[in-house]
Amino acid sequence: LVLHTYVCRLFPTLKNYCLTFNVFKSVPPSTDEHELKNQLISTRIFIVLLILSLTILLLYTSLANITKTINVPTPTLTKYEQLYSKYSQTLTCPCKQISINYEKFLSIEYTFHQVCTSFFITDDWISYIGMSYEATFANINFQWTSPNAFQALGAFCELVESTINNSLIQFNSSQYITASVASSELFQLQARSFVKQFMSSTTNTFVLSLNTIRNSTHGDGLLSGLLTNYKITVGTSVSNEPIVLGTPVGYSKCGCISSSRCIEQSSFLNSLSNMDSFDVPGFYTGCYVIEALLQSTLQCFYHQTCIDDLQIYLSPPVPMDVTALDSLLPSQYSENSTIEYLLNNLMIEEWNSTQLYDQYYNECQPIECTYTTETRNSVIYIITTIFGIIGGLITVLRCVVPQVVKFVRKKKDLIQPRIENVTMTVNIATPTLTKYEQLYSKYPQTLICPCKNISTNYEKFLSIEYTFHQVCTSFFITDDWISYIAIGTTGYLVTGDFRVTGPYQFETLRAFCELINRCYTTEALLRSTLECFYNQTCIDQLQIYLLPPVLKNVTALDSSLPSQYSEDSTIEYLLNNLMIEEWNSIQMYDRYYDECQPIECTYTINTRNNILYVMTTLIGIIGGLTRVSKILVPILVKIIVYCFRKWRNTVVPQISIIQT
Repeated sequence: LVLHTYVCRLFPTLKNYCLTFNVFKSVPPSTDEHELKNQLISTRIFIVLLILSLTILLLYTSLANITKTINVPTPTLTKYEQLYSKYSQTLTCPCKQISINYEKFLSIEYTFHQVCTSFFITDDWISYIGMSYEATFANINFQWTSPNAFQALGAFCELVESTINNSLIQFNSSQYITASVASSELFQLQARSFVKQFMSSTTNTFVLSLNTIRNSTHGDGLLSGLLTNYKITVGTSVSNEPIVLGTPVGYSKCGCISSSRCIEQSSFLNSLSNMDSFDVPGFYTGCYVIEALLQSTLQCFYHQTCIDDLQIYLSPPVPMDVTALDSLLPSQYSENSTIEYLLNNLMIEEWNSTQLYDQYYNECQPIECTYTTETRNSVIYIITTIFGIIGGLITVLRCVVPQVVKFVRKKKDLIQPRIENVTMTVNIATPTLTKYEQLYSKYPQTLICPCKNISTNYEKFLSIEYTFHQVCTSFFITDDWISYIAIGTTGYLVTGDFRVTGPYQFETLRAFCELINRCYTTEALLRSTLECFYNQTCIDQLQIYLLPPVLKNVTALDSSLPSQYSEDSTIEYLLNNLMIEEWNSIQMYDRYYDECQPIECTYTINTRNNILYVMTTLIGIIGGLTRVSKILVPILVKIIVYCFRKWRNTVVPQISIIQT
């Protein structure tokens, strides 16, 4: 009851206070009824505007997004991963060590095909299979060629291992250069790319070198040490002097003069009847031991029965316990895979690579991490802003418009926020190529568009085409032409005769076209030109001297075709330019952009502050100046008065002394 009575009495009092509240009381108080009415109306408008302004200011400062840049010194890997998971788009962590050797964070291991660690490439096996044979040309059988074949197989294993190890030394010393820490995802992609490139380049280099040697060996007409490509006989010359004659050997209707890849089944020959006694499955003999080996397989040596049969036909004094290769071991090769196929894969069963991101991070040693984040103003900032501005609001609202205008025109320095440029960040989600190009034309310095796919194969947006010299598609490197000029080699011809060297030279030229690499045929070919083969008369005259059974319709090279080479350009000059007439490359930027799939584009622009910001800043400055003035001016006045009084007290005694 007492409380109710108190409230009932208080309500009229409050109502009367609100109706009579006046913040614009004149001094001395005015008795003019019209003036008092104006003061009350002004008070109510003042309160409404003050509340409205504070409400707008509160909403603006609490809802506006601001960009903060945060630095994290010497972050650990765990801290970096936490930051990257949240701020991947803006996180930057400069490395202290920007170049790091691959060996610090990459490890490559490999496993060879089991034959490279088997008994079949040991000296014991090689001696065992070559223990007894009749060293005559008629007995070019398994026992004649297989010791050298298995010796070559072992050499290939050693050569491949040496090649890989040398490449690994070079690879490990290569440096990974990054100015900033690469993310784990990007690091793994790049590391796997490095490993694939290493495997590809090592394999291609080895295979290219091997093929160059193979083709050069045949092109130079080298005689096999086992006489498997030429039959050597002794004859007499026209002057009845003894001369050594070489007759090309043929295998399965294929002549060693036209191809080094002629082969036939390797067998055990019966020394009495010279008849095939046993064919070794998957094993061949041919013009060169290496060429025959490359086309052979290890089929027989996966089966114990086949190996036992081999030992029966070998008829050694003491049998040897030889175990077959294990066909149950996991392998990427089949039993019928050729040795050439194995070598084209470096005899490797499996590559194992390890990418150690933590070691890379430790080597990088990031100095600090910097990232930006968009957030709202804190409660403390909002409160301090409102308290800082409220004084200005009150002051401005209490002033009349002419005074405000006069104040603004005099205080030009305070207009700076209105004309000051500010930086704004704009985000464009999933931009098209057209949109990206428009943005890039306007904001090339600040535009950033991170890709969704951070790695893209060159084949997606690059196309390289080329045109070979016409000789590489001409009749002069075909089997028909090579066989055609070799027809007349059955007689006794001198070494420098075109019919002797020609087949090898054109075979080598064909190999060069396929491969794109001193007294040998290769050296002679490199210094030769195609001058004769541009001239139909020269070709016709050449056919006359070849004395073929049937003339062929051979057309000269077309000298009217556009070419960067002349008719007297040497083969070496052509090879130095890879036999290429013209390179054509096409860069497809639109395909690259589609593969990149940018998530969004971000750019910054300089713009003017908006009206609301200018007004709130101006009001804040006025309020701040007012509060500072209220605090400092009384203090300064007291100091001045104190100093003045002290000065007066000091000066008066001096005047008194002079008067006395």
